[in-house]
Amino acid sequence: MASPKVSVVIPTYKRLGYLKHAVAGVRAQSFTDFEVIVSDNANEPEVKRFIESLGDARFSYHGQRINLGLFQNLNSAILKARGEIIAFLEDDCRWPDKRFLEKMAEAYDRYPDCPLAICRNCEIIGSDGRGGYRRMAGFLPPFRNPFEDDAFFEDGPEGVKFVPKERMLSALARRNVIWSPMATYSRKTLERHGLFDPSAMMTGDWLHYLKLSLFCDFPVFDSTVEYMIHDASATTGLLGPENLNVNAAEFVSTHYKFSGFCKKSGRRDAAGRLAPAVSERGVLLFVLNLRRGFSPKAALFTAFMFLAFDPLRAAYRLVHDRYGRAF
Repeated sequence: MASPKVSVVIPTYKRLGYLKHAVAGVRAQSFTDFEVIVSDNANEPEVKRFIESLGDARFSYHGQRINLGLFQNLNSAILKARGEIIAFLEDDCRWPDKRFLEKMAEAYDRYPDCPLAICRNCEIIGSDGRGGYRRMAGFLPPFRNPFEDDAFFEDGPEGVKFVPKERMLSALARRNVIWSPMATYSRKTLERHGLFDPSAMMTGDWLHYLKLSLFCDFPVFDSTVEYMIHDASATTGLLGPENLNVNAAEFVSTHYKFSGFCKKSGRRDAAGRLAPAVSERGVLLFVLNLRRGFSPKAALFTAFMFLAFDPLRAAYRLVHDRYGRAF
């Protein structure tokens, strides 16, 4: 069987109702040379029955025996993909633009050796179709989407706009500005630069974009994805007030992983690019914990411990490896 041009990867976990909407958006696409890999982290029979009921040979179901976590599940699906281009669509996200895949494929065809292509627009919605971003706004630093500014882009070959890698690195250094369904990749890019960090809870995609921004410009195509925020979404849970400290720890961990990658890749000049954002997040964590009723000493200690967590862990490993015992 000939390989399709595009592989659409849909990781899912106990959200069949949302998954049906995502699948409907894919089937409505004007571009039809694709396969869809649904990778189910809950291995639910009803999800398998739904995919089989489509009667569409382009769709395949793969159930995981255990919950692998978001990014390991995503990596598992990528390894099964056969297409030249790989697009991600979480089960609670949608492509309202019926020409999404068509515009994406055109960007790859027109931009020489296109490493990846980013959809320019992402609408954050709630389960009612509106107002999703406001539900999270209280738990995030002030955010301005750089993709809304034409000055963020340069004109590339054949009319394809792109974001220069250094400009993208500067934007990403403060926070993740690319919502996961906005990103598509060439197979060669993933083979050359690797897959997602399986240990990450929610920042595996951000770390991946940071790494790529050291080497690749980011071509952009003009389409829209819808990213849904609802009570069962991982984004809502991890950015909620009860998980502020977990979120901060993951943010700091990403900073140190990226710094280590920069040093190994000969880009020591970029290793400290996330440091200002880490400091900002530490201050935010301190303030929000005060609002949650922490005493000033407890809030300060919590912020300090999470900011210091990865350096302390690195020091522990260094001593343990060198002397062969824990201290």
